[in-house]
Amino acid sequence: MSPLDFCAYLKKDDACKYCILSPAMDIAIQRKIMKPIPDHKIIAEAVEIACKEDVKLRDLKLSGGALYNTKKEAEYYKSCLSAILERIDPPEEITIFSQAFDKEDQMDLKEMGATNVIFNLEVWNEQLWPKLLPGKSKAIGREEWIKRLKDAVDIFGRGHVSCSFVAGFECAPKQGFLTQEDSFNAYLTAFEFLLKRDIVPSFTIWTPYPLVGGFKEKDPPDTEWYLRLGVKHHEMLEKYDMYKSLGFPHYGVDPPTLGLYCYYCFSMQFLRDFPRLINRD
Repeated sequence: MSPLDFCAYLKKDDACKYCILSPAMDIAIQRKIMKPIPDHKIIAEAVEIACKEDVKLRDLKLSGGALYNTKKEAEYYKSCLSAILERIDPPEEITIFSQAFDKEDQMDLKEMGATNVIFNLEVWNEQLWPKLLPGKSKAIGREEWIKRLKDAVDIFGRGHVSCSFVAGFECAPKQGFLTQEDSFNAYLTAFEFLLKRDIVPSFTIWTPYPLVGGFKEKDPPDTEWYLRLGVKHHEMLEKYDMYKSLGFPHYGVDPPTLGLYCYYCFSMQFLRDFPRLINRD
């Protein structure tokens, strides 16, 4: 469910440089297909109807746009979650997939029933971060984002906090970007940095859109590069015993929790398949 269908960064040319969702939302708003701030009561009613139609809701995810004022953004999430929980019984998991909210707002969401948070850094390289994520850099900043991820572990616990990257974007064939090998090694550093702090790292496969930044279909690394990165990611989760914290009793089974390891999600399915397909009968 989306508490907020609007990215404030786009209006000031501060949108994330890989993102197609911001302009897509803006076009939908201009064409009056949707409103910047949806009616949370209508969202709650839709969730209630779905649950009555024999839909076993195991994980409720809230994810939407972005504001420079993250306190105000967090209030929209709280409003949406409150409206939904007034109409249905709490599901097994409630996942907040948003910008990195501060400790106070995280604690509020936890008290309301949230069990997981996903605060994506998207880009790891310190020099590229403000260039590729200008809005996030102005609103929060890289150091503060990392601090809020650490705070989230204190509040939600190990195995309930995740951070993802748009893998391959940092080595796009543009001046000032990294080489593919440097980018690969940087992600490994990022994974280990996060795992040492009990944060679950993840990555999506960068899909370029010609209308966003002028990138081309051939710009991302090849399939082998992503497969190598996926294997290394899997090995690191093994090294830090993170699969157990995600609820896996052993390999070869579907994830018992869907908050951070939902294998139905097309953008994350590649990584989610490692623990569920290894040793599967």
